Amino acid sequence: MGYVETNVRILPCVLDALQVIVARRGASRDGTLRQLLGEHVERQESLDPDERLTHVSTVLRYPRPPLGRRAPRPDRPLRLRLPSDLVPRARAVSLHLPGQSPRAHRDYQSRSLTDAVVTAIAFEERFSDEFLDGLRPMLRHGSARGLWHLAAAATSTAPEVAVLTEAEALRAEGPGSPPRNPRELRLLLIAEELEEQVAWHAPMRFQVAANLARHLLTGPPADQNEQMLYRQGQEWERHLVDLRDGGKARDRALAGVPKKGGLGRGATAVWRAERRVESQDFTDWLIEPHHQFERKIRPPGWTVRLPAHWHGRSVAAQTAPVPDPYADWLAEERVLAFPHQEQHVVWPLVPAPGIAGCAPFPEFEPVVRAASTIRADQIVAFIEAILIDWHGEDDPAETGDDLSWPSEIGGEHSEVDMRLRLPVDKAHEYGFIDLEEKRRAMDDARAATLRSMTEIIDSIPSSEPEVRRALQEAYGDSRQFGRIAQKARTYWGVRIRFTVTRAWWHWPGGSVAGAAAAGRRPDLVECLAGWAFRQSSLILEFVMQRAWDDAFDRYKDGRV
Repeated sequence: MGYVETNVRILPCVLDALQVIVARRGASRDGTLRQLLGEHVERQESLDPDERLTHVSTVLRYPRPPLGRRAPRPDRPLRLRLPSDLVPRARAVSLHLPGQSPRAHRDYQSRSLTDAVVTAIAFEERFSDEFLDGLRPMLRHGSARGLWHLAAAATSTAPEVAVLTEAEALRAEGPGSPPRNPRELRLLLIAEELEEQVAWHAPMRFQVAANLARHLLTGPPADQNEQMLYRQGQEWERHLVDLRDGGKARDRALAGVPKKGGLGRGATAVWRAERRVESQDFTDWLIEPHHQFERKIRPPGWTVRLPAHWHGRSVAAQTAPVPDPYADWLAEERVLAFPHQEQHVVWPLVPAPGIAGCAPFPEFEPVVRAASTIRADQIVAFIEAILIDWHGEDDPAETGDDLSWPSEIGGEHSEVDMRLRLPVDKAHEYGFIDLEEKRRAMDDARAATLRSMTEIIDSIPSSEPEVRRALQEAYGDSRQFGRIAQKARTYWGVRIRFTVTRAWWHWPGGSVAGAAAAGRRPDLVECLAGWAFRQSSLILEFVMQRAWDDAFDRYKDGRV
């Protein structure tokens, strides 16, 4: 059995409690930690997911991450040397709040291994400090999420309230209400995603959670309130509505919270919820054998097109291996696979005689090679990218219609370039431009970069001579100029946005899948697929950022 070494950061009081356990058990600290974590994982695995335990510090995200790299930290590192199979098991039984992810901005990161270690120690030896004193130390996962949802309700923003209020009204109509139209069904799905998957996180929300914990999880009523949070029945629903609607309950929960709210984060949370619903519908469309060949994806608003007869197929449950011949096609890198509704899905297939009644699309291997560096959870987004109908050089801008939610591609003042770009050296390599065109494009890009440097230097106020002098000395050296621009905020408090202008060539239009179906050279198809995924990811980030910006105009007089 192999071992892995890693670290977590815990409070001094947790370290003190660990030392007490070490002395009591008479083993080394490493050995004691392995025993504690092993016992904790076995205990958690034997429980229903909602019955599993977490320490209150996890749901309150205490201690808070420092505001800057140089700020002092209240926690201490703890080295762990654990059996390799124990780490994923420990993470799997830890608390995960809606919207948290291992790969995310620090406010959104789940600290699952830290939670496992702290909860394992707290189960055997209670600890506390000035912040934790008086709080009920252990919560069931169900009650921890109940507390978090109350904090989210108290800090809900106008974009979230608009969705959730309408969804609650639809749910209140009950099972005897008329059949839902597509918009109502979609809104209910978006609300569900917003509540369970894409909640936003920020220090202010954890501060509100702490205020609620002080009110609900201290003193004699703590056990009764923990049960209320766990059951999430009518009493909990009343708390939720009171906190979302305002009044004294909300004022008490927001005591001491900075006035600056989370409007931008709330708007992008709504955008991400709709994007998740749209991605699920897109995946259904990929699998449906009798679908239309074209689909509008909202958000962000682009069009995707499938080549004739391409479709996907659910071939086995996620818990079962992929059967032949699909397993062979995957091994030969002729198809892609992704999970959907607890099934393995294989894509793209075309009708063909044989046992399966279908076969991989010929010459699809270049696209599969382009996807080889993509994470498994990004495969559907990669497929979407290669199906996008990219605009050609002379295509008119696409005009958006009335939008349910802000910020899609299109409209009179759209800033999104829906042309697929390739570096000019790649365009020259594939014979789309000659050497003179390549040189001219590179010279134009270099001139644009130098103009940007000049404008940045001219914009530096005379009160910052050191910044201006450093930038002037780096003029013409893109790498050094970029380093100084990046450090300017840290060292001089000046924010500089500098990007190097690259020389691009624009693909004449159409989808990457269309290029593969037309028999384009394999190395070109592989290159186009990689760049299509990069560019679609950047467009999604841009459009989501625009949803953030639009919220401040759309909800000028709104809440939070």
